[in-house]
Amino acid sequence: MERETTLVLIILCFVSLFLYGIRHDRRFVVSSYSKGGATDVRLMSYSHKGAPRLFSELSEGNNPSYFTIADKKTLYFVNEVPSFIGREGGGVSMARIVRKGFESVVGSAINQGGGGPCYITRSHDKRYLLTANYGSGSVSVIRLTAINTPGEVTDTVFFDQPDSLISHPHMILYNPSKGVYYVTDLGLDRIYQLKLNETTGKLEPAAVPYVEVAKGSGPRHMVMNHRSSVLYVVNELNSTVSVFDVSGDKPEALQTVNALPENYKGINASGDICLSHSGRFLYITNRGSNTIGVFRVRKGGKLEPAGHVSCGGDWPRNMALDKRGKRMIICNQRSGDLAFFRVNRRTGLPVKEDYSYKLNAPSCVRFIE
Repeated sequence: MERETTLVLIILCFVSLFLYGIRHDRRFVVSSYSKGGATDVRLMSYSHKGAPRLFSELSEGNNPSYFTIADKKTLYFVNEVPSFIGREGGGVSMARIVRKGFESVVGSAINQGGGGPCYITRSHDKRYLLTANYGSGSVSVIRLTAINTPGEVTDTVFFDQPDSLISHPHMILYNPSKGVYYVTDLGLDRIYQLKLNETTGKLEPAAVPYVEVAKGSGPRHMVMNHRSSVLYVVNELNSTVSVFDVSGDKPEALQTVNALPENYKGINASGDICLSHSGRFLYITNRGSNTIGVFRVRKGGKLEPAGHVSCGGDWPRNMALDKRGKRMIICNQRSGDLAFFRVNRRTGLPVKEDYSYKLNAPSCVRFIE
């Protein structure tokens, strides 16, 4: 009887370890700029045991440089090109994650009317897609069909371009507490506030249509805290992070901090930004110094530098941090690789793993949570 009990305990131990491994594997998707007919989207796994593993891959049009994941299984891509399907304007395409891997949705690709789209998100009501079109200086709205494929373009918004500046929208972020969409315009040094008419699919200016950041900042990507009261914006052109209190009717500037390592004097273009799930640490990528900037989030949302670490490659365009705050992936565009990190949750500092993964010009990575 004692031997049987011991055997059962051993079996349960192995089962528990096996399930632990499955539970702590993290699937992710990475897309890249297209080259030479190679596949440009990959479904992969990042295991606690070692190097990443490829599950499935596909080619998704031309330059699927950014994507959003809806309901853990539907992928919407922007095709970052000046013309698509025979006419001017970039593309939107779609794929699904199924048991065997990827499945392209035939006939789902459309021209969304805006050239050089670089960002896509699904609307808060799940009925539309919104794209930021860097090349044409516009934002497009696409109604989803009954089967959630991209349908008609319901609106394309262009922003006024004062003082001979050129509009370059770069990201769209929804604030659920205010019912507004923020749009960073890198060319105009503005953060626009827009409301979406859920019936018509049209975008309308909010009561305060925009706020300005310092001239020459180049606001690029954004993230909000969990209470939707503080907005963090990474500025590409002057390599800073701007902090805004968005609890009132108009975003109010709280702080601007240097995104670069101390004493760095070279060329730089800050890229992506993310916040740990705990809300204690903020991360940015620096393309040029090739570093990950780490900041502690203090009471009230202000930032305090916590350190910089190497990105493990060249030109870190995009990053992903898992919900447990333990794993980070960096897309190093110019060196053509993914770099993997374990994150010290006490200090917030990423520690690079001994392995990487090669692919052409990776541009966007997302964990499937």
